[in-house]
Amino acid sequence: MAFVNARQVPEQEMTLEEFEAWLRSFGDDGDGFVSLKALQRAIRSRGLWLVWWKARQGMKVADVNGDGRIGKEEISKLYVYAKKKLGLKKSTAHS
Repeated sequence: MAFVNARQVPEQEMTLEEFEAWLRSFGDDGDGFVSLKALQRAIRSRGLWLVWWKARQGMKVADVNGDGRIGKEEISKLYVYAKKKLGLKKSTAHS
């Protein structure tokens, strides 16, 4: 899947690696972590409602160590949440 714009999700279908790259494009400071605010921006970009609540739920699911941000080892948990609750479709290409 090629991105027209790194923040756009044209087909709503992506691999874990593509999801991670797309999500990180909303990052605050390029530190490799996804904050609550970055997650809110990502969800908002999909045109979904109740952004704050959905971001908090995603953070609860994925932030296993409770540090308030999602690291590389936690992205897969957020990917599962996004597939179930945010309408993301899993690509069969690389996952």
